Amino acid sequence: MAKNFDSMEDSNRSSNASIHDISDPSRRTVLRGSAAVAIGSLLAGCALPGAIGAKLAEPDVPVVAVVGDGGFMYTVQELMTAIELQLPIPVIIWNNDCLAMIRDGMDANDIPRMAIHPLAPDFPKLAQAFGCQSAAPNSKAELVECVKRALADKGPTLIVINEDSGWLTAE
Repeated sequence: MAKNFDSMEDSNRSSNASIHDISDPSRRTVLRGSAAVAIGSLLAGCALPGAIGAKLAEPDVPVVAVVGDGGFMYTVQELMTAIELQLPIPVIIWNNDCLAMIRDGMDANDIPRMAIHPLAPDFPKLAQAFGCQSAAPNSKAELVECVKRALADKGPTLIVINEDSGWLTAE
């Protein structure tokens, strides 16, 4: 029987190297917590495939993928794998319309910025085209409810969080 999900502390979390992993902790209060599965360090795009592997290895444990918009696009095709396998994985996309880790590396090394703003799809429409659910929460409470619903679904759910959303820093 699957565990109840009450917070990020109650789940495995698959994350790749994205700005949400290293940015100011006050910007990601909803995403804090320990991860029973820590994979993806320094590998852009591996969060979703890692989450699929974690869910297959431990089907009764809630698994959440946290990925930047750029990293997600590296392995977007794995969304269909999760759909075909009917894996209830919330895929939280941290959308900043940028390859922020690459941008920050360029800035730190005085390299002129280039090719760091790739075109991204409309993620809810992408989810619909793939045949899975999507959500765009507007508060921490909505995010928790979206994740709970996604964990109870019969497939993955894309949950898009825009980095500039005011609710991320609201008390």
